[in-house]
Amino acid sequence: MTAYTSPKTYSSGSQLTAAELNTSQDNIKNLDERLTLIGATSTSSVGPLKTKAVGAGAYRDTSVALPLYTWLAVPFNTGTTWGPYPTGVHSLGTDPEVWTIPSTGLYLITYNVWLQGCARALARIWNIGAGVAVQGSVTADDQDGDEDIRLSTSVEWLAAADNTVRFEVYAASAIGGISSQVNDATLSVRKVAES
Repeated sequence: MTAYTSPKTYSSGSQLTAAELNTSQDNIKNLDERLTLIGATSTSSVGPLKTKAVGAGAYRDTSVALPLYTWLAVPFNTGTTWGPYPTGVHSLGTDPEVWTIPSTGLYLITYNVWLQGCARALARIWNIGAGVAVQGSVTADDQDGDEDIRLSTSVEWLAAADNTVRFEVYAASAIGGISSQVNDATLSVRKVAES
């Protein structure tokens, strides 16, 4: 990869030398190589640079029961993926809760979930192999008494190839007589940089 050099700051009337112009061109080439490298495993490209990195997304659009005081791995519906993604990142048919990281790099994981019948709920991205959360749990309370909680967050994660993760939710307290449930959820896992 072409080396990157911090650019010079010019003042009015200063002259640009051939060496400085070459350095500027090398910096542009460095950025071009980085963009191409990020999208090297992409299924799509725009022009000569690949701009869409490895990723997958899915959603759950039908409710699923959420038991109290138990982490639930959210299963995503069959046939509801979108965007460019390689085979193996997420299989809706065989294991709709599990996401596999295809190659080492920095990933952006984003989720949104709507829960009903909970007074307090938690959500997390769970690293299955390591047995730990990718980030601390996100907690939300039903502030207005409408029995709905919406949780949304994004986390950047430096992941190794073949790491497996799942999106989990937890009902920490219920509202009297109402069954807790996940009404809908979305999750996307997108590679944003090589490690």
